[in-house]
Amino acid sequence: MRMIRGISTKWLLGVLASLALPLVGFAWYTRTEVTSKRADEVVRFHLLGTAADLADQLQAELYERYQDVQMLASIPTVNWYVADRNFIHEEQPEDTGPDNGDRDIFREAFLSVLGDQVALSGVYDRLLALDSKGEVVGWAQTTPDGPLSEEDELIIRSLYYGDESWFANCMENGSAVLDFHHSDFAPLEGPGSQVFHIGFAARIKPFGQGESPGAVVAFMDWRNIQRMVDRYGVRRLGAAANGEQRDIYGSSYAWIWAKDADTILAHQNKSLYGKKVSQLEGGQLLPLVLAAQAKPFGMYPDYEFGGVKKKAAFDHLDDTFGLQWVIGVGVNVDDIYGPLWEIDRSLLWASLLALAFAGALAFWTSRRMTRPVVQLKDQVDRVAAGDLDARVEVRGHDEVAQLARAFNTMAHDLAENRALLVKAEKESAWREMALQVAHEIKNPLTPIRLSVGLLRRVWQERRAEFEPVLHSTLDMIERQVDTMREVTRDFSDFAGTHKPAERVPAGPLLRQALELTRAWSEELHVRVHAEGTDCMDPIDVHPGELQRALVNLVNNALEAMPEGGDLYVSAQVQGPWVVYTIRDSGAGISEEAREHLFEPHFTTRSSGTGLGLAIVRRVVESRGGTVELVDAKPGPGAMAIVRLPLAMPSDAA
Repeated sequence: MRMIRGISTKWLLGVLASLALPLVGFAWYTRTEVTSKRADEVVRFHLLGTAADLADQLQAELYERYQDVQMLASIPTVNWYVADRNFIHEEQPEDTGPDNGDRDIFREAFLSVLGDQVALSGVYDRLLALDSKGEVVGWAQTTPDGPLSEEDELIIRSLYYGDESWFANCMENGSAVLDFHHSDFAPLEGPGSQVFHIGFAARIKPFGQGESPGAVVAFMDWRNIQRMVDRYGVRRLGAAANGEQRDIYGSSYAWIWAKDADTILAHQNKSLYGKKVSQLEGGQLLPLVLAAQAKPFGMYPDYEFGGVKKKAAFDHLDDTFGLQWVIGVGVNVDDIYGPLWEIDRSLLWASLLALAFAGALAFWTSRRMTRPVVQLKDQVDRVAAGDLDARVEVRGHDEVAQLARAFNTMAHDLAENRALLVKAEKESAWREMALQVAHEIKNPLTPIRLSVGLLRRVWQERRAEFEPVLHSTLDMIERQVDTMREVTRDFSDFAGTHKPAERVPAGPLLRQALELTRAWSEELHVRVHAEGTDCMDPIDVHPGELQRALVNLVNNALEAMPEGGDLYVSAQVQGPWVVYTIRDSGAGISEEAREHLFEPHFTTRSSGTGLGLAIVRRVVESRGGTVELVDAKPGPGAMAIVRLPLAMPSDAA
């Protein structure tokens, strides 16, 4: 028990516990949170993202094919060819439609349009032109053996789609999509062929207000869709330097189900085409079907297929073409967690070795460090209590001894700096007061100088308005002199006290501030737009203080427009506030200046004390208001916003 009471023993046990507990906790966290949860989240993210990406690309491919057919249906040559039945029925009277020479030209143009679309797209097996009854009147197709035989052409010519629901839908609504099916062109591919297509139909646009002469139908080889599915999986991370595919989950693959979320349309195992998912694996995959039927996207329940545990995600195509296929992407569970289990074992051994080494090191260190640390702690307590004469006895030259010397130096410096700090604070207060006095006196001097300059020009030019300008200038000078006298009185008690508030209307204060700066704005050719200067809603402020604050803000706005511009000022009531806004059309506020706008002595100009905005904030906040300076929206320029509370009714309790 005595050993446990010792500081060195406690320190050793504490170090071992502080190391062992985090290591054990880290191992537990790694297994439960990283291996189980975080890995699941990463896999879920990859699977959902990959399924959505494949769905987007399939949607884009289908839309491109849909646009192809719509484009063909809008070509006048196609319209004319289908409308003129004389190309197919030679028994029509010779005097109807174009002459034979024109027919031959347009017939070749029509066949060229269809043939070029088949050849250039590389995805269509056949393009058919149907008349309004659903009969084939023209076609183009690709074959590995060259042109079609007469027998094959007779087969195509004999096709009839007038009874098909998709044809009626196309003629009524303008377009239709033939969902995945075994093509009725299979006889042309030879006995036993398994050719699958997806079709796109578009109603031919008529000339003028007439009726459509028929439709165009394109049959895309399903192998183009299968190739898109084969390229997909969570493994798609791009190509390595040697050209091989980078795989993180080599077992992943994708598939497509029909809109019933049960029929397989595309799969890496093509023998599953057309099979029902709910009937595979003895019906154990039915929860996957139900999940895909219940939500537009998400994760499938964990399942087994072929005796292998898997995770998978799904997404639905949107309903643009009425397909709503279910896109799925899956991966083997062992492919996901195998590397993580290896990491778990490595972390376990690394933790045990680290704990053993740390224990030995902590035992040796505790014996060496404990004694001087306790002494140092006692002296620190003395300094914390205010005794700056506390010192530590230094022994040796190790880190603890250096810490003791640093402590002694710190205590000595604190004792000396305490006296210096008191002196510096007094000097700083005097300097700040002097700067503020100078700044406040400078503001009235600026309009005095400009007004005198204006008066001199009027006198030199012998203008008729000299006498009114003279009186106006003299009145303004008297007011500014009174203002400077009041400034000196205000700073005589710089302790932060303010003059008693008076109930005054909000608008006239803004008007007076504009009058004080009028000469300067005219000198700069700044156009002043004022609103609300006749606002009579009362506020409780000292008129002189608030007027100087508004003058400061107007001066800042004028300084931002040395080449002239527009100044917008207003006073209006917004709820319980009177809001003053001063907006200029200058360059706005830089990012560097934004964080220091209201700090004393900060300025973006080459001259001035930088106390203007600090004084404005002190005046406004002392009356329960707020002030902010923001970029004008829409720009350019900056806008100062001052909010002051409306005065309470005089009979308010």
